[in-house]
Amino acid sequence: MDKAKREFKYIIAIDPGTEKCGLAVVSIDGEIRLQEIVREKDLLGRVRGVARHYSPALVVVGDRTGAERFMELVEQEGIAELVAGVEAIDEHLTSQEARRYYLEERRRAGSWLYRIIPLGMQVPDQPYDDYVAVILARRYLGL
Repeated sequence: MDKAKREFKYIIAIDPGTEKCGLAVVSIDGEIRLQEIVREKDLLGRVRGVARHYSPALVVVGDRTGAERFMELVEQEGIAELVAGVEAIDEHLTSQEARRYYLEERRRAGSWLYRIIPLGMQVPDQPYDDYVAVILARRYLGL
C-alpha cells in the first residue's frame, strides 16, 4: 500500500461469514469504537455507513470463509472508494482467541458464577464473531 493510503485513523475489521459477520471499528491506538454482529445480507450496507462515519479508515478482512467474495463485492459496490484500502489478514486461530476473549469479558462483567468456573469449562452463550473482528484489527495494528 502506498504512503498516501497509510494515512487512516481507524481499522474497520470484518470477519465474513455465510449467515452472520463480525464487524469492529478500532482506532489506530487500539480503542474499540464499534463492535457488532451483522447479518451477512446487511453487511455491505453497514460497512458503507461505518466507512462514511469513521473516515479515514482502512478495511481489513479475515482471509477465510467468505473473504474472497466479500472483497469482490466491496469493489463492485464502491465501498473501496470510501476507504484508504482493503486488505486481507490472516485469520488463523482467531476463533479460539475470540472465544477466550469473549469468555474473559463475560467473566469480568458477569455474575460470580462465571468467575469460579474455569474458562475451559465455559461455553459462550451467544455468537462472538464481533470479537474475531476486534482481534483481526489488533493483529493488523500489531497490538
